[in-house]
Amino acid sequence: MADRKFITSFDPATGLHLATVVVDTAEDIANKINQAKEAQKNWKLTTFTQRRRVIRTLLKWLVDNQDVCARMACRDTGKTCELLVHFLVVIRNLIICVCACVCVCSLLQKSN
Repeated sequence: MADRKFITSFDPATGLHLATVVVDTAEDIANKINQAKEAQKNWKLTTFTQRRRVIRTLLKWLVDNQDVCARMACRDTGKTCELLVHFLVVIRNLIICVCACVCVCSLLQKSN
């Protein structure tokens, strides 16, 4: 592993060491791309109801963990937590809009 490269992350506001992670090799990246392609084959077969369930689960997780997400993003970027909480509210509202679109599409599909 001596020939592996690493990325080290520091809190820009304090200089505190956050993490050091191993950089993916070209082979690692190719494997991850192939896994995503395989997952897409299953995802494209899902119904609107199944996709809506996934999106609503993501929304619930984001709402339940927004403080943790804001603190982590704050540490990683050096930005104030107040700014990041507002950003998370925008993200949450976007997910709600996507949920609404999926519901409308599901209703339209049922009416056809």
